[in-house]
Amino acid sequence: MFTFKDIKKVHIEISSCCNAACGNCPRNIHGSNHKRTIFDETEISFESFKYYFSIELIEGLTDFTLCGNYGDPSLATDLVSIVNYIKEHNPRLYLQINTNGGARNREFWTDLAK
Repeated sequence: MFTFKDIKKVHIEISSCCNAACGNCPRNIHGSNHKRTIFDETEISFESFKYYFSIELIEGLTDFTLCGNYGDPSLATDLVSIVNYIKEHNPRLYLQINTNGGARNREFWTDLAK
């Protein structure tokens, strides 16, 4: 059995959407734009994120990674709200976002950086 106090690091995928067409990615056939139907393109909403990750849990973490095996976190509609929620409740937490950086516009990246 474990409690929230035992969890110190979280690594999640908040979006299965991606703007790249990498050759070895299972979403593409040899880098083409022909999408396979092995999974649905979806994302975690801000409301769902708050349900899954309570303030109590966030406050006790040391590391939080937003990454993607099948998607890019920058394509999650609520990424900025999710990051703000995490940092509001644990400003000392190490937050890492792994992205190819090819999605979105300058205003989005500026807003996220704040």
